[in-house]
Amino acid sequence: MITKLAESITAFLIRRSYAEIREKDIVCYGMEVIISTIVGWSMILIVGSVCGNVLYSTVFGVVFLILRSFTGEYRPVSMVSIVPSFAAEGQLI
Repeated sequence: MITKLAESITAFLIRRSYAEIREKDIVCYGMEVIISTIVGWSMILIVGSVCGNVLYSTVFGVVFLILRSFTGEYRPVSMVSIVPSFAAEGQLI
């Protein structure tokens, strides 16, 4: 789903001449990362608010983001598997 959405956004950007056709793969990957980040943060905040731990969820997200930027990122074959695990980890900690 995220890949198809990223491909649609990339096609739109290419049609509007905001990106060139030779940059399609790079733009599509960037869109996937942006969309997965937005979905991940949204899930963390939604699950945190349902559980009553919005502050703890936000702190986890920030610490996780900092840690991930220094240690490298895990990129699965499918983005579907990483977003729910990110939200679940936030509530377990």
